[in-house]
Amino acid sequence: MRGPTTQKNLSIEARVQQALEKYKTLSAPKVTELAREFDVPYQRLRLRVLGHKSLFEREAIGKLLNQAQDEALCGWIDYNRSLGVPLKSSFIVETAHSLLKLSNPSRTIDRYGIQPQDIYNFGETRFEIGVDEDQWIVTRGDLRKSATRDRKDSNRESLSVVETVSTDAFSIPPMIILTEAQIQQSWCENILDQEQVAVTKDGRFNHTIILQWLQHFEESTHARTRGSHRLLLCDGFGSYLNFETVKFCEKNKIIPLLLPPHSNELLQPLDVGLSDVYQHHHDEAVRAVTAIGRSGFSKETFLAALASIRQKTLTKSTI
Repeated sequence: MRGPTTQKNLSIEARVQQALEKYKTLSAPKVTELAREFDVPYQRLRLRVLGHKSLFEREAIGKLLNQAQDEALCGWIDYNRSLGVPLKSSFIVETAHSLLKLSNPSRTIDRYGIQPQDIYNFGETRFEIGVDEDQWIVTRGDLRKSATRDRKDSNRESLSVVETVSTDAFSIPPMIILTEAQIQQSWCENILDQEQVAVTKDGRFNHTIILQWLQHFEESTHARTRGSHRLLLCDGFGSYLNFETVKFCEKNKIIPLLLPPHSNELLQPLDVGLSDVYQHHHDEAVRAVTAIGRSGFSKETFLAALASIRQKTLTKSTI
């Protein structure tokens, strides 16, 4: 709840905005007259006319968290609130301090003596299973029937594959995230050992499976670690981190480096180097199935083809 001082400043700021709008419409505006008309401080209005930002638009002084860290902290707070978990101020402060340790890659690499092969990047690639909405399938039988065409159902399922690679082109088994309520035994018949399967409502990576994935990452990379710590490049989207996962990282000497939110295409190597190639080989697999007249590219078909798709995608030249 805002105090009376804040409410008063908001009221003044609203009138300043009105004065600025009128200032733009006048051919020979006078700040003194506008300040008197809208009952606002002359100096404040003059500075705003000159382009200065309002108090509410300025960056907070003494702010330690950057934008990515701030969003991660807010995401953790919102998640716990949604679960009805009461948060003590000491917990929030402790989490904020943990997030501060996750910034400045060069300083972090030097401080912990992180070796090149201990630097990892993980990225999520989204797949639409099946035939594109405007794709037609023509079989030999169709040709004998005056080229009658069968259009595929445009309602396709979606899933994500989370890949993790190191700077020396080592990759761990993927995590496959399906759009389902629960895992079915039949899916496991089409995946290789050590591959992880998870389910979410939208088939995307989120806070409910981040700890499962971190445990998978720890098991897959612990034995090959050369230095004392591993550096993990990750998107700064807030729901990826919470108090439990930060503590897990600290315990296992995993240092997540938070990238600015919504900057995957610019900053994350996996999104830059692998996503397009991954999608290309997935499309090839779909075309190979539909070319022989099969009725569709199902979830089970995708899981069975994933090993081949990954082998063509995760090459040293691509990574």
